[in-house]
Amino acid sequence: MVRRLLWLAFWAAPPAVAAFGISVCPSALILGTSCPGCGLTRALKLLVAGDVAGSYALHPVGWLVAPALVVMFGIYGLRYLRTGDSSMPRWGRVVLGAIVILLLIVWLARLGGAFGGAVVVS
Repeated sequence: MVRRLLWLAFWAAPPAVAAFGISVCPSALILGTSCPGCGLTRALKLLVAGDVAGSYALHPVGWLVAPALVVMFGIYGLRYLRTGDSSMPRWGRVVLGAIVILLLIVWLARLGGAFGGAVVVS
């Protein structure tokens, strides 16, 4: 059970660190440019605070991607805690693949100037 809790803590750490304003984006730290997920955490914080326009400005699909990931990894995490099975089910790989493709499409569009351009990385 301790191993399972450590596994969950490992996956929960990056969002927790980002919630306190510390950049954990390797692209931002190394290259100084945005990555496909840049702005997602800040967009979700604004969405939870009720600032839909601000959330959309930071990441136009954050309202869709973040809750989908929370639900997906919540179900996956509960499955792991119950059974100890750490393999990702097929549906999880399909959902994750679709999210990655969506993020890449939006990222490329933003680099081209769509949706207000690339996110400012701090």
